[in-house]
Amino acid sequence: MDQSGRIACLAMFIMCLTSCHRGGFQDNRDYFQSVYGLNVQPLHLLGSSFIGRVVDAQGNTLPYSKIYLKGSPLYTTSNQKGGFYLTGLKEGPNTVFIVSPNGLGRTLHVNLNENLWTEDNHIVLEKLIRMSGRVSSGAASVSEARLIVEGSPFSTLSNDEGQYILELPVGLYDFKAQHLLYNPFSMTGFDVKADRVQDINLEPLSFPKVDLTLDQSENFVLRGLTTRINIHKNPSVRYMRVVSASRRVSEMNSVSSRWEDVKDHLVLQHKNPGFSFLHLQFMDQFGKMTDPIFISYYNTLYDHSWRLISGHITDTLHIGKNEKVAFLGQIFRKIASSDNSPGAPPNEPVEGSALGTTNGMTFESVKIDAPVEIEPGSIIQGSAQFNRGLKLRGSLDHPIHWILRTETGDEATVWVRGSDVQLHHARLQGGHMVFDGNYTNLSKAGHWHFENLQFEDTFLEFQKPLHQESSIWDVRFCTFIRSGVSFSNGDGGATAEPGAPSESTPFFLPPVPHTMSISVLSSVFNQSNFQNTLNSDSALNQAVDLTLEHNNFFGSLPNETYLSLTEMNSGSEPQIQLKIEGNYFENRTQIIDNFEIWTTHLGRILDEPMASSGATFP
Repeated sequence: MDQSGRIACLAMFIMCLTSCHRGGFQDNRDYFQSVYGLNVQPLHLLGSSFIGRVVDAQGNTLPYSKIYLKGSPLYTTSNQKGGFYLTGLKEGPNTVFIVSPNGLGRTLHVNLNENLWTEDNHIVLEKLIRMSGRVSSGAASVSEARLIVEGSPFSTLSNDEGQYILELPVGLYDFKAQHLLYNPFSMTGFDVKADRVQDINLEPLSFPKVDLTLDQSENFVLRGLTTRINIHKNPSVRYMRVVSASRRVSEMNSVSSRWEDVKDHLVLQHKNPGFSFLHLQFMDQFGKMTDPIFISYYNTLYDHSWRLISGHITDTLHIGKNEKVAFLGQIFRKIASSDNSPGAPPNEPVEGSALGTTNGMTFESVKIDAPVEIEPGSIIQGSAQFNRGLKLRGSLDHPIHWILRTETGDEATVWVRGSDVQLHHARLQGGHMVFDGNYTNLSKAGHWHFENLQFEDTFLEFQKPLHQESSIWDVRFCTFIRSGVSFSNGDGGATAEPGAPSESTPFFLPPVPHTMSISVLSSVFNQSNFQNTLNSDSALNQAVDLTLEHNNFFGSLPNETYLSLTEMNSGSEPQIQLKIEGNYFENRTQIIDNFEIWTTHLGRILDEPMASSGATFP
C-alpha cells in the first residue's frame, strides 16, 4: 500500500494541542505550546497538515470551536487558546469550515503541499449568515424536507409549516433539498454573503403509472364467470402482486401475493355470479410502488337476451312486452388507477347499489326516481326502489313473472312508493314487497290497486302514507301461497333509506288525520295469513275501514292464525270499521287470535270454499 493509501486509512482529524510557527518546527516544544497551546511532535504530522488558531474580531481566542474538512463527517475542536491542527490531508486545495459556539464562523480555502504543514495563528471568525425560507409543493407546505449544504456539516429539516433556518459562514455553496415523496431540488454555486430568504418549491415524485380496464364490460358488469383485466403501464413497471381479493375469485393462477413479473393482462375465473374485487399493487425497476389499486366488477350469468339495470335511474323506465330484465345490485361503477401524486390516499371504491346482505356486505338497492311501466309477458328478476310509483300491467294470456331473488338465490326486497300503484296479472316469487305510500308529498290521496296477482313465499307490507289524508288499498282476485300480508302504520321515515321489512316495524303517529280503506276481496290464502298491525295509539288520528269478503283460507299455520288483528278494533266505539263476511276457513281452530273477542265481528263463515276466487298462473 502506498503512502496515500495509508493516509486514507488513518483518522482524518486528530484533536491535539500543538504549537507551530510559519517557517518550520523548533527543536523544542515551547513554541507550539505557547502560541497554539499544543504539544505535538513532528512525527505526529503525517502527510499534508494544517495548524491554526481561531479568534474573534477583538483578538479573543475562541475555544470549543468546531473545525470541519469539506467532504468528511469528522471534525476536531479548538483548545483553550483557540489552537487546533488537522493532519493526513490531501495535497492541493482544501476547504475548511469553522463554527464557534457563539454564532461566529469562517470558510477557509487552504492550499497544502505534500508532506508539509501550513499554519495560520490568527483566523478571525465572523458572524454567521442566516438563510431561511419555506419549502412547498405548489400551495402546500412540505414538512420534514432535509436541506443540505453539500460537502459540509450544515443541514436542517423543515417544520410543519415548511419553514427552515440555516446558519452558515460566508462562502460559495451547493444546496440540495430532499424528501421521500418529491424530486430532489438543488442550487449550485450559491453565494452566501448576507442574511436572505430563499423559498424552495418541490416537484412531486413521479410514481409508476398503471391503468386497468375490464374487457367486454357493460357498466363494469361482465356476463359469465371469466374476467379479463387489461393492464396498461409505464415501461418501467416490472412487478405486480395481489394485496387482497374477494372470496368469489376462484382461480388466482395468474397472480399471487408474491411479487411477480407483470403481464399485459390478467384472466380470472369465479365461483358464482356476484360482486368481486381485487387490490393490486405494482412496482417499477427502481423499487417505487403504487398504492393498492382497487378494481371491482360484477359477474352475471344473464346472457345477452337479458336487459341489465343498475345504479340510479332518473329517466322514465319502460319494460316492453315479453322483455327480460334483471335488476343488479352490488355494482361498483369504476376502476381506480395508480395515483401519480405522492401522499394521495388509497383509491376508494364508489358507491355500490344493491339491497340486502351478501357474503357479509350490505349494499343499497337500485334506485328509480322516475315513473315505471311494465308490459305483459315480461320476466323480471332482482329488486329495486320504485320511488315514483309502479304500473305492472300483465294480462291473463301474458302475465308478468317477477322473481324477487338475486342470481345467487338471496332474498330481495322491492320498495314501491307513490300515490298511484297498479299491479295486474303477475306472478311474484320470493322476497319482500313494501308499499309505503307517497313520501314526496305530491298528493293528498293515494290509490293502490292489486288484481289477479299470485304471490309465492312473499311477504307484503302495506304501510300507511306519511303525508296523505286518505288512502285506498284494493286487493282483488289474488292468491297468496306460503305468504303474508300486513297493514301497518309504518316507520314514518319517508326520506330514510329503507331496510328489509319485518313484522316488528316501529309505529309512527302521522302529522295529519288520515282515512284508510282496506279491502281484500275474492282472494286465496294458502298457508298464508293476513295481519292488521295498525297501532292503537294512533286511533285518534285515523279512521280505518277494513273489509274482508269472499276469501278462502287454506292449509295449516303452525303456531299462527289466518287473521291477526289489533285489539283496538274491539272497543265500544272503534275507529276501525270492520266488515268480515262470507269467508271460508279450512281450519276453524286457526281463524283469528283472541277468538272470543272477535267472534261477533267475523260475520258469516262459509262451509265450502268458493271456486272462483284467487288467481293461478303456470
